[in-house]
Amino acid sequence: MEEQEKQHHCYNCRHYEAVYLKKICTFERQNTGFCSENESVVKKRDGCNKWKYDTPGCRYGRRFLRKDIVYKRIIETLEGLKVLEQIVREEYEENKTEPLPPR
Repeated sequence: MEEQEKQHHCYNCRHYEAVYLKKICTFERQNTGFCSENESVVKKRDGCNKWKYDTPGCRYGRRFLRKDIVYKRIIETLEGLKVLEQIVREEYEENKTEPLPPR
């Protein structure tokens, strides 16, 4: 009898990130994802020789990295809003009228 090799699937590889479809109130997980090692779109049941076990530590690291990026973007957005607020305040002080027309 031939000994079967254990098949490693992409969905439990540390390089795989699932793709989600945005619905009205939820996100639906698709059967495809992105492989960061091959830099390509793959099906979740595919496999390759670059497969690595997805440990909880790896998942935490990716999640932490994504959170870090999100926090940086939020800070950049808030700084942009502060600049806009300053412009609106200066316009209000100059004209002593509301900068936005009434609804």
